[in-house]
Amino acid sequence: MACRAASPGTAAPGAPFLLRPGPARPRAALMGLGAAAVLLCAVLGPEPSEAQPFPFRDPTLPWRRRLEDLLGRLSPDEMVLQVARGGAMGNGPAPPIPRLGIGPYNWNTECLRGDAEAPGWATAFPQALGLAAAFSPELVYRVANATATEVRAKHNHFAATGRYDDHTGLSCFSPVLNIMRHPLWGRNQETYGEDPFLSGELAASFVRGLQGRHPRYIKASAGCKHFSVHGGPENIPVSRLSFDAKVLERDWRTTFLPQFQACVRAGSYSFMCSYNRINGVPACANKKLLTDILRGEWGFEGYVVSDEGAVELIMLGHRYTRTFLETAVASVNAGCNLELSYGMRNNVFMHIPQALAMGNITLETLRARVRPLFYTRLRLGEFDPPAMNPYSALDLGVVQSPEHRNLSLEAAVKSFVLLKNQRDTLPLRARDLPGKRLAVVGPFADNPRVLFGDYAPVPEPRYIYTPRRGLQMLPANVSFAAGCRQPRCQQYSRAEVEDAVRGADVVLVCLGTGIDVETEAKDRRDLALPGHQLELLQDAVRAAAGRPVILLLFNAGPLDVSWAQAHDGVGAILACFFPAQATGLAIARVLLGEQGANPAGRLPATWPAGMHQVRAGQAAPRSPRWSRGGCGVPPFSLHQTAPLPAGAPHGELHHGGADVPLLRAGGPALPLRVRPVLHHLPVPGPGAEPPGAAHLRQPLRVRGAGEHGAAGRRGGGAAVPAVGAAVGAGAPLAAGGLPPRGRAGRPGDQAVLRGAGRPARRLDAALAPGARHLHPLRRWAAAGPADEGAFGGAERAVQHQRGRTAAARVLGAGRGTGTGPGHGEQGEGGGCLDTGSTALCLTIKCPALLQEAVSGQDGSLPCAAWWCHPQRTLTAVQSPP
Repeated sequence: MACRAASPGTAAPGAPFLLRPGPARPRAALMGLGAAAVLLCAVLGPEPSEAQPFPFRDPTLPWRRRLEDLLGRLSPDEMVLQVARGGAMGNGPAPPIPRLGIGPYNWNTECLRGDAEAPGWATAFPQALGLAAAFSPELVYRVANATATEVRAKHNHFAATGRYDDHTGLSCFSPVLNIMRHPLWGRNQETYGEDPFLSGELAASFVRGLQGRHPRYIKASAGCKHFSVHGGPENIPVSRLSFDAKVLERDWRTTFLPQFQACVRAGSYSFMCSYNRINGVPACANKKLLTDILRGEWGFEGYVVSDEGAVELIMLGHRYTRTFLETAVASVNAGCNLELSYGMRNNVFMHIPQALAMGNITLETLRARVRPLFYTRLRLGEFDPPAMNPYSALDLGVVQSPEHRNLSLEAAVKSFVLLKNQRDTLPLRARDLPGKRLAVVGPFADNPRVLFGDYAPVPEPRYIYTPRRGLQMLPANVSFAAGCRQPRCQQYSRAEVEDAVRGADVVLVCLGTGIDVETEAKDRRDLALPGHQLELLQDAVRAAAGRPVILLLFNAGPLDVSWAQAHDGVGAILACFFPAQATGLAIARVLLGEQGANPAGRLPATWPAGMHQVRAGQAAPRSPRWSRGGCGVPPFSLHQTAPLPAGAPHGELHHGGADVPLLRAGGPALPLRVRPVLHHLPVPGPGAEPPGAAHLRQPLRVRGAGEHGAAGRRGGGAAVPAVGAAVGAGAPLAAGGLPPRGRAGRPGDQAVLRGAGRPARRLDAALAPGARHLHPLRRWAAAGPADEGAFGGAERAVQHQRGRTAAARVLGAGRGTGTGPGHGEQGEGGGCLDTGSTALCLTIKCPALLQEAVSGQDGSLPCAAWWCHPQRTLTAVQSPP
């Protein structure tokens, strides 16, 4: 077959499964690729038809034509085997198709921060939560790109030697985009923290870094997991394998989905559906999740692979189906492409032929499930001549290269967080070290195994630096004592620690958790330092006799270090997470304050001060109802205010508040009770607001007409202004003044917007021109009997400026339906910020959101406030005249 004069990267218009390639490349670069293709054809010359008998192997054809040709040659039985062999022990690899010259392929590869679990050595970068602490998308990009380089190089070696075992492929089950919503969850370490916006930014960088910038080929394919509402428990109080995550639509879309949508925008080739149910429906059989949202709303064109065994667990764990045949029908039709099973050969997807024969799955659906699998393999370069793919030239020489080892060290340094630095304990002065004695003690001081966290690559031992080994690189005498050999620290030698510390000029105490305490399938029961670790710290401080003590923490989930925080004997605390192979070198640099080794004081997730701030009943961290009457939004988000502490009696918070008139569409105002909220942190001012954050924290107690009808009628109140009617300049938005940001609601606070005109079902209130900030809060509430799970009355949105009044304009009304007082009047709520010629409007649909917001028999809302990422939810509209 003669070479055609076409650029290898050219695709036909409308070609399916052309995943978003990222930023457009310069035209000159594409022209260069075309010229290279022509030159390659000239060198190779025409090929006989026997050499390339199938169009899907012709690199000059568009992707669409090649893909359709390949799919058209597959029999139903061959397609079934391709979707049923997702990997994991005996379940993989996907089998070869010899008649087409297609080889085996293993889909099961882990690339969280290095080529994890693959045979052979690999560079180990810091655990994901530590990378998040660097707050650097650029760093995550470089780590992911270096990871892909090693994954590709090792894959080339494995393929050349005929190895297709687990973790030898190019399709990564990474990154992990679950939200760190519970401090005791065992897998917090694999996440990017608690904030959806930060997680989304880092996810996009990871995907682009892993897949590379080549216009035609991807270096390795990314797979974002675990989709969705997955954030614990692992095993406490119930198993993750049967857990049902009850989540509000609002919470789902503002907490658990945004980072995954960012992953789609970045061009990820795959998603992994999670073990759990979402409101009763297993994630891997959830059509709303996998088809309606992922593909319908977001335009995802890749494949969905199950978590290991998640498809079997639809029946065995969740009891959602009764047979493997029913399970195959449910998961395939919902949108799952590939089954990763527990090593089963006769697994769920092997029952697809029976479903085809019965008409429960169509051949068209099966072909649609296979399509993105082979498109991914096409883009990885499997069916092109190796000479065309620059990634095919990577060999084992790039694995653990000096560049990658240096990047591992840089990443470890940037991941450290300074939690305390009293009396300028840090940095130490290098000129003072010669002749000094350093003592390094604790179970993490010289145990390489505990410094990596889970899903860790395995580097050569010569490249692993424990804290002890790293400190021995300094010009000082180093003494060492473990005190206890393992992180659980159940057997402790006080004398050993005191002997090492006594006489030392500086003492470093290395404590933490490690995968012995927190990991996949293993939650923690409390925040305490394990075993005798606190005792070890206290003994070290006492033996140091006033000399500097520096506490180094190796953990992911927060620890109760209140004793160290308060005690003057501990001069500094450094959160190190799991820094991996470069731990000791990074510690040495940070201790000396070398250039580029100045740790920040920011965490990617909140640390409660102790178990008194972890609410009772919070053991089901995936549920937004943290406890009866608790808040349904994430309790923290970077700079936001903290939630109510556990010590605050929730029941008492509902008493003593003043009734506040709440406007009701078409009727008198209803009483609204404001309950106090305790803030641990100040809400930042206008200049400090992080991008994408809106600080919405005003839990309310609502009494509705169906429950307190008489009180509602007594409340009086003004009618809602008509659409387009302006409230006169200077008219107060809040008759009594809403509390300024950072202060709790107090008895007597009122939120009333008054004006003349006919009632409207929706009230959109906007600050007058000149208002600059969105985070004078929109406060939302509704009224109705809680026991019926519905609200009577109407939604209202009020914006407030600190200590000021402002003109407001009603910008629109929403449709609504009602069945009478105390029942579900539904509609839309929204707020707009008027900037003069245009307005920035936030619109939230209320039917499911507000009705589901009722929590507990006391009728309190989990949270009557909203938060969002403005750039994703705000729209600019023309202001009415």
